[in-house]
Amino acid sequence: MLRPFWGSALSLLVITSVLCPAQQTGSAVKAAAPNVKECSYTALNDNCTIVVDRTNPVTPPTIYMKRNAVVRVTMKDPYLLEDLTLDWKSTSTVLPPEAFQVLFNAFSPNVGKLTIAEVAQGKGPFSIAASADIAQKQADIEKLIESIDPLTLAANAVSQIKAALQPPNIGAPPAPPWSCTDAACINDWKKPIVDCLKTATKKYRDVATLREIHDRLAHVDEEIAQKKRLAEIANNDDTLTDMALLEDIQAQLKSEVKALPDAVPSLRTLEVGVDSLTPATGAITGNDQIRDTGDKQAYHLQTWVLDYVNRLAPAAQRAAADKLQSQGGAALSGINSASSKQPIVTLTVQFQDSQRVEASAGLMVPFRPNHSYAAAAQGSGGAVTGNVVQQTNTYVVVPMAFANILTKEWMTGNRRSAIFGTGGIGYNPASTTVEFGLGITYSYRSIEVGGLLDIGRDSKLEGGFTANQPLGTGTVPNPITGTHWIFRPATAVSLRIPLGGSSGSN
Repeated sequence: MLRPFWGSALSLLVITSVLCPAQQTGSAVKAAAPNVKECSYTALNDNCTIVVDRTNPVTPPTIYMKRNAVVRVTMKDPYLLEDLTLDWKSTSTVLPPEAFQVLFNAFSPNVGKLTIAEVAQGKGPFSIAASADIAQKQADIEKLIESIDPLTLAANAVSQIKAALQPPNIGAPPAPPWSCTDAACINDWKKPIVDCLKTATKKYRDVATLREIHDRLAHVDEEIAQKKRLAEIANNDDTLTDMALLEDIQAQLKSEVKALPDAVPSLRTLEVGVDSLTPATGAITGNDQIRDTGDKQAYHLQTWVLDYVNRLAPAAQRAAADKLQSQGGAALSGINSASSKQPIVTLTVQFQDSQRVEASAGLMVPFRPNHSYAAAAQGSGGAVTGNVVQQTNTYVVVPMAFANILTKEWMTGNRRSAIFGTGGIGYNPASTTVEFGLGITYSYRSIEVGGLLDIGRDSKLEGGFTANQPLGTGTVPNPITGTHWIFRPATAVSLRIPLGGSSGSN
């Protein structure tokens, strides 16, 4: 097998962010924020907190905030292997909706994979029938080289580091070090890795083994030279071809011996990085708040990303800084694919004014009936004896669209409640006329329940007619009626239609 030439560029340097992690100074730069409740997904919020579950991160819907309110982001069950940052991504302007246009429309009918690379094996000595003894000796030398090769000895430790650079699968129980909740657990994970890397970076200097390798190579060189001379004298082309191949393998073996120290600086960098690994605090480094910015003439939609940085990444990237197309490069290239920051969730926050006018659609139920009058026959003993004025009482349900003016709002169990002054317009199927409602409405989430004054039209008797008045016998006309305005108590139930989509089902 051929070993890479790592070069002096990978000389051992201490990775500052791993060996000397910056103290968590976030609290020094964060503005004081009160210990406020979690943000509601269905309301226009005051100061509130977004809590992200690290073991099951879910991108929340757009959070709607009042002007100058502050969103604070915190992490639940953080991993001790990563540092967290809240990074701004974009801010866009959203024009405020035209309240009366939306109100009218509401009333209308139409509403980086990481992989663990195994140590690639060289093609090894050829099995040459004519020189099988020499080929076997070269195979034995190959095994001896591998016994002190740093990359071969460190393969298991490197594989575990690569695995630690990959975040755990969501929903599956994480393995150490991701499952660690204290420093003792992380120490238990890193100790065998550090010991393995230390052994790998020292074993290649074993003098006795190196001397034995050099002696065996020299002995094989003599055998190849002797057989080559005999083949030249005998003019044996097949043997000369075999010897040329064996000489190539000899050159490969010598190159492997020479390359043994090349990977040591990278492995030492990993060793120091893992050995110096300390648990993170789980708090967001730096800014953890989202604030309103810009002018007050438009709404502002901000997008932020909660990112993490694996605390092993700086040392891993340092160790594999050179992307060499060789066996050593393949053995370590997997850890170089870990980028500096990886996203956890994207947070979208819109800052806007409270909507003072909102629409809803539903039903109004008057407590008192509508009246209608007609001539009705009376009978006795199976015969019609006369006619009377009959009054019919009809209790109706009035489909209605409402306009709501906000008077007060508050949070009830992380859900928005509000009181509105409400006016509505609808159609009364009993009187076949327009109906109006005016009153107070309580709203919880999307549901509104109110007490209204129903203002509508109703029929009444005129011309001196009264209910149950006898009309005589035979065919008689209906009594004379007219319509008049009535005022009666009613209740209403409706579903809110927030203007401009400011709060969804808030």
